[in-house]
Amino acid sequence: MREHDTGDRLNPRSKVLLDARCRTSSWHVFQVELADFCEGGCRILGGAADLAEGQAVKLRIANLKPITGTVRWIRGADAGVEFHAALGRGTVASISAQYELG
Repeated sequence: MREHDTGDRLNPRSKVLLDARCRTSSWHVFQVELADFCEGGCRILGGAADLAEGQAVKLRIANLKPITGTVRWIRGADAGVEFHAALGRGTVASISAQYELG
């Protein structure tokens, strides 16, 4: 991994706060808030009770196609998700422009 001023991440994080829907199965869908968004993943705020490390998830964000990923860590009520396919920089820039925290 390369070092950035934001830690040891491959991609710098955007400090955002946005609503999304998280699907863990065909019948289990729930609302979550996302933060620390980047090309390779995001942090789910307060939704860890419904998740487990290694679990596959599908996130529905704004008007984007569903984003698939895997829960990589759980800390307290938060969870980290790694996307299966990296998002384009334009997609991340658009999300950041709309939902970035000042």
